[in-house]
Amino acid sequence: MPQPVRAWLDFRRWGRLPRGGGTLDQPAGLLRKMTIAADVVGAVQGYDQATSKGELAKWANAHPEMMKLVKLVERLLESEDD
Repeated sequence: MPQPVRAWLDFRRWGRLPRGGGTLDQPAGLLRKMTIAADVVGAVQGYDQATSKGELAKWANAHPEMMKLVKLVERLLESEDD
């Protein structure tokens, strides 16, 4: 699991950032990466839930930006297989 995803999951679970001292004491770029990780995880979870309920088209129409993000993730995963 990528470090920003792990950091975000830990933050969500424990309510603490990786380093003490608040947001300004975090490594440069980490908070932005954690935000992106949270967006990706949320989009994929929404996609998975909609798919399992047979409501993918409805979800995709309601959340076009999330759908774009899911498609980007799919393309990235496909390129790893090559």
